[in-house]
Amino acid sequence: METGRSRSKSIATNEIAGENNGSRMARRAATPNLPRPAGLNRMQIYLLIAGGVLAVGVAGVFLLSLTASPPKSLGVHDGKLAELPDTPNCVSTQTQNPDQRMTPLAYDGSPEGALSKLREIVESMPRSRIVEQRDLYLRAEFRSAVFRFVDDVEFLIDPESDQIHFRSASRVGHSDMGVNRDRMERIRERMVQAGTTTI
Repeated sequence: METGRSRSKSIATNEIAGENNGSRMARRAATPNLPRPAGLNRMQIYLLIAGGVLAVGVAGVFLLSLTASPPKSLGVHDGKLAELPDTPNCVSTQTQNPDQRMTPLAYDGSPEGALSKLREIVESMPRSRIVEQRDLYLRAEFRSAVFRFVDDVEFLIDPESDQIHFRSASRVGHSDMGVNRDRMERIRERMVQAGTTTI
């Protein structure tokens, strides 16, 4: 049988519990319901990682294009331009590789006049820079528009055959998507238009 003291104790306990519940409800009401930050899903994490890797790769390629030095083999050796590397990003009129070979330019007039016109055409082309000119030899650098890759372009006039030999090679990389060949064809067309060469 429940005594009066037990009933009083039970009532007091219930009152305290009610006060605690009321306090918790009051605190919840006073606290604003802030939105929880949305977590990144797996696809977003993959995209962030891929973007970071791509950015590092692009920066590395750009740095490589700026720091790559000209090959020491450039120039005239025994009356000829240097051999080409075993990559598809180059062309020459003196190579035996049919995939890399182009026809020399045949010029009319004096070799000095042909070299002068050749320099004028090269200097008028975008992102070009004359690096060296001596005797009947001309060397220039062409840079790509985006990554600033350098192509080394050389010309050597042979007065005995009335021909202009040339060599155009990318300094770094493997494939050039035909850029070197297309550039030399444009120079050929400009020389023909100027009446300096016949082919």
